[in-house]
Amino acid sequence: METNVLTVCVPYPFITQDPLTKVLFANPSPASSYQWYKDSLALPQENLNVLIPSGTGIYQVEITDFESCSSISEGFRIDAITSLEARNDQFSISPNPITSSFRINWVDDPPTEIQVFDVSGHNVYHDMDPKYLTVDASSWKAGIYFIKVFTKNSASLLKEKKN
Repeated sequence: METNVLTVCVPYPFITQDPLTKVLFANPSPASSYQWYKDSLALPQENLNVLIPSGTGIYQVEITDFESCSSISEGFRIDAITSLEARNDQFSISPNPITSSFRINWVDDPPTEIQVFDVSGHNVYHDMDPKYLTVDASSWKAGIYFIKVFTKNSASLLKEKKN
């Protein structure tokens, strides 16, 4: 008697966007691997289940499940209204990567609000009136964090790693 093997692949992947941070999330999660695309071109080193959009375009994610089956999502359009520019020309973080604490340095306008999110979109830090621009990160797990910095004239989003 012959035995047939049936392999079930990952459900069709889809992208969601956090309305506050504008970060894109690959679903389903977890998976074996992720690869993000913008306008049909692979984005080098963008292989997490989250992505900060780098501007307008059509984003897709290819997900490989734990059975080595791959599927690619439909396009997710980011336009000027829904994108938050991933900027690092106005703000910087030191040290980089983040250790037990970090300092936010700025060029022009000082921050009026700071928010930090982990890769699952959970808010791990929020300061509505930052007087001291050193943030205690000693209780945070190692991984990728998104730091949203507001001024009276703009908002910037930085992606940083904590060791």
